[in-house]
Amino acid sequence: MIKKDEFFLLKGLKDSEKEELLSLFPKPQEFKKGDIIYSADKFSNAIGFIKSGRAEAIGSGDKSLLMKTFDEGTSFGA
Repeated sequence: MIKKDEFFLLKGLKDSEKEELLSLFPKPQEFKKGDIIYSADKFSNAIGFIKSGRAEAIGSGDKSLLMKTFDEGTSFGA
């Protein structure tokens, strides 16, 4: 379960508002190092939250181009 104080996007909301939003989230998923979480091939309008660990955004044309690193408590998506 995602805790209501883990993510910066929820800061400033009342506890009741945080609880309501979090109840709408899908079940958390786990990924292993090297797993692709999101790609242009699997595009969807979604947002992801990094609960633990970190994720990297790597350019699709050049696998060696690191665009951004996402640490615990941050979000990503389109």
